[in-house]
This record gives sequence, C-alpha cells and structure tokens, in this order.
Amino acid sequence: MNDCKYTITDIISSLPLVRRVLKYRQRYWREHFITHGLLRKRCNLDAIEVEAIYWGSLTPIKSREYVNLTLNLALIDLAILGNKLEGNLIPSLHWSRRFEYPSIYYHCGLRTFPKLRILDAGAGLNPFQVLLAMLGHIVVSLDNDITSITKLQRIMHDLKIKLYPCLADITQIPFKDNFFDRTICISVIEHILDYLNPQFHPGISYLILKAILCELSRVTKPQGKICITLDVDLGGRHHASPNEIKILGDLLGVKIPPLPKDALISNKVPLGTLFADNKAVLTIILSKKYM
Repeated sequence: MNDCKYTITDIISSLPLVRRVLKYRQRYWREHFITHGLLRKRCNLDAIEVEAIYWGSLTPIKSREYVNLTLNLALIDLAILGNKLEGNLIPSLHWSRRFEYPSIYYHCGLRTFPKLRILDAGAGLNPFQVLLAMLGHIVVSLDNDITSITKLQRIMHDLKIKLYPCLADITQIPFKDNFFDRTICISVIEHILDYLNPQFHPGISYLILKAILCELSRVTKPQGKICITLDVDLGGRHHASPNEIKILGDLLGVKIPPLPKDALISNKVPLGTLFADNKAVLTIILSKKYM
C-alpha cells in the first residue's frame, strides 16, 4: 500500500499554531482551488448502478446480529481506539452508527467474501475499519485529518492486522483505477458538503456529490461495491439537506424512497446523543459494472 504517503510538512501543518496561521490559506483553498478543481473534473457515472437505497430504521438495530456486532465494535472503541464522537464515550453507540456499521457489514458483502481489499473513505478513527482488518481483510483507512491518521498509525503499530492509514482527500484518492473490491464511505459526505458549500448552493452541491461518486467509482473494481451512508437533516438546516439528497438521487438516476414508519430519527433513538437534531440515515449500495 505504498500508493499513499505523507510528508513531514503534513505533520508540521497539524500543529495548533501552524493551523491558525494557515486559516486564511485554507479558506482560499476551499473557495477557489476546490471549486475550480471540481468544475474541471470529468467522469462517467454510467459505470455504477444502484443495488439498494434505504433509510435507517429502528427494527434492525434491535436484532441479535446488529446488537452483537455493535458490542464487538464498542469493545474496540474502549480497548483500542479510546475515541469520542459528539459527546459519546463509545462512538459505536452513537445514534446513527448503531445502524450504519451493521448495515454496511451485512449488505455490502463484507462477511461472505474473505480477504477483500477495502477502502474506508473518510474513516477517521472508527472501530469498523479495525474490525474488518481483524477479520482478515486488507483495509486502507483514508482521511484528510493528519491527527487521526498519525494516532491510528501509532495504534496499529503493535497490532498484526492489515490496516493502512492514508492521508488524502476523498475527491483525490491516490490509488490507481479499479483497485479496491469494496469502497465504503460512512457519514462523511455531509461533512464535505458542510465544509465546501456552507451557503447551500445547489450547483456546488451537485459538483461535490458528482466528484465524490466519480472518485469512489474510479478506484473500485468492476463487480465491486460502493457502500455509502449519509446523515440527512430532515429540517434542511444542516448538510446533507433533503434537497441535496434529491440531487444525489438525480445523479444516480433513482428516486429517493420515502421515510419508513419506523425510521431511525436521531432525537427519537433510545440512548441517542444529546447533540443530535432531527436527522435520519440514508444508505446507498452501488455496484460497478464491467466497462
């Protein structure tokens, strides 16, 4: 996995003082470089097709399979990662993660095919990538946060698993075409929209979503799967908004289904986070065709 490297400059840039100095440079990068880069980016989304698209619901998270997997992830959180997420001592018990991790595990073909090459795009310090590596898969943990990458690298140094941290941006993945058997992206896209499009301009949302789908498709092998989840703000005050979900459906050529009666809504989930608004979880399973 030598395709992904980072330099001492990246590490220095993560220091608090340097990050403050680079604040205006980062703002310029967001408003100019990324926007123009997305405008220049071209791809063909005909290579992917939708296998399934569904909202998170309360029923499956009560099942024995989902509960057992969540408990295993909670142990990884506590024993290995020591990470926190939106006030949750155990991130795998976060209101959306209790559905997302098991849903991706059971519906993305991760338990029936051993030793897959998997990209976790925007992984951060989530326990799911560690579990997949423990099961024998080769996992690349891609994130643009140097702090998460360096911490994960220190943690993985003593574990004999094939988990490779990679400092990179999801719109510019440093791997060749058709490289991964599975590409997963769990609750990442809404944060990219929030960072690159704070004004909710629909044209920019379209460009961002298309660029992300293009990159995820490019690095996935034919007959491989791309599995995505998004937190959707039903009130439209935060990303991803219902309008952006409609844009995503238009890009994929599908109609987004209505919310089910037992929809997983953040402020109605037992033991959910205190910081959650009126949000729901959307899962999209894509397959890549032969080209």
